[in-house]
Amino acid sequence: MTIKQNQKYVLDACCGPKFMWFNKNHPNVIYNDIREMEKGFIKNRQNIEIKPDTLHDFSNLPFPDKRFKLITFDPPQVICKSKTSTLVGCYGSLDKEYDVLFEKGIKELWRVLDDFGILFMKFNNVHINFDEVLKHFPQQPLFQTSTNRSKNVLTRWFCFMKIPIAETETQAQSKIGSFNKRYQETSEEVSQIADATSDNANIKLNRGGKGEL
Repeated sequence: MTIKQNQKYVLDACCGPKFMWFNKNHPNVIYNDIREMEKGFIKNRQNIEIKPDTLHDFSNLPFPDKRFKLITFDPPQVICKSKTSTLVGCYGSLDKEYDVLFEKGIKELWRVLDDFGILFMKFNNVHINFDEVLKHFPQQPLFQTSTNRSKNVLTRWFCFMKIPIAETETQAQSKIGSFNKRYQETSEEVSQIADATSDNANIKLNRGGKGEL
């Protein structure tokens, strides 16, 4: 049975050679990358290839809002100008504008993730601190796990769930703020009316007093 692309609910946003996957051609997954590399691009590992289903920058995806139930995100993690190293060949590289890329890219991934959907991010702090990437997510990760490769370099997996309650809380705070503003304006109007009524009453009393003399 062939599954159409619009029926696939898992997105690998930066699939590369699909190292993390047991089934590198899973029928329910859209494998995406910005590059396509034929077998042999790494001389000592002839079976490796980068063959995505779609060729898109993860910061500019053509998919509709809330399209995916699960997203895996293993973006480039090294800042390197060289295009000949095995690491860059497999995973790609970043430039000095990486902060802008992550700001746009994470917002885009969050857009195409369905409510209560899951996003897994794998990241390595070889050049960029975790906090520099995590700050762009609208919610905190639910949990993380890490693997050590050296004393100074750490690879972590972060799990996010797109819980709409965060947006609801924001809307509630906005409504509370609007209510408080209206309440304050109404209180000021009532106070002005009371003052005006009091002034009119005093005038009438004063006029009445003069008339009696």
